Amino acid sequence: MRRTALRILIGSVVASALLGIWALLSGDFGELERKVLLTSLCVSGASILAMACAAAWDKGPWPLIPRAGMGLAIGGFAVLIVLIWSETEAEEAWKSAASLLILATAAAHASLLGLARLKPRPAWLLPAAWLSATLLAALLIGSIWGEWDDDDVGRWIGVLSILLCAFTILVPMFQRVGRTDEVASNARVRFCPACGQALDAPYGDVACNGCGAGFRIASRTGLPGQASSSSSSSSSSSTSSPS
Repeated sequence: MRRTALRILIGSVVASALLGIWALLSGDFGELERKVLLTSLCVSGASILAMACAAAWDKGPWPLIPRAGMGLAIGGFAVLIVLIWSETEAEEAWKSAASLLILATAAAHASLLGLARLKPRPAWLLPAAWLSATLLAALLIGSIWGEWDDDDVGRWIGVLSILLCAFTILVPMFQRVGRTDEVASNARVRFCPACGQALDAPYGDVACNGCGAGFRIASRTGLPGQASSSSSSSSSSSTSSPS
């Protein structure tokens, strides 16, 4: 089913792109061409949000969020397309479409962040990002329906936006650092550089049982608690001393 949905999304993106190109190159850019171009943009926006949710369909901590996000994205842009072609001026309908799209964007953002795997120390970044996104979405929707003109609301929207941007940048950075440390800590010595005998030992001080050579292997980037290699032409260095 997911593969079928993906094919439908790809087909809709291609079709909307062709329609958008036709609208721009058709000569006279009138009302019909404007509606076609806006529809093309709506389909592209729905596809982007839906694909973001699909990436975390079965992988995130809360599987309902990407499912709800995909439904909200398709529903929100569908309502928006209807409003574009019907040329309605019903204020509640436009507010409803905007609210659905805000929720869809928040769900897609949470779905992508849910794919991150952080170590325990920076793990608080994920719930902090989700809380910021939830509060920001609530304030935006409240501003749409309540028509708040209070300056304090605008300031809080700005503060939450800045926090959300910061958390969004920090999460993948800490994930990358954690993954690098994990790979380095699992690095193994697979052979003796003196005699070539197969070994299976962690980086550091190693003794070969075959030739009796003792040597130290260190990553060029360095491992926790170990000295880095000074060699710039290879990823590891070794010194051996026969027994």
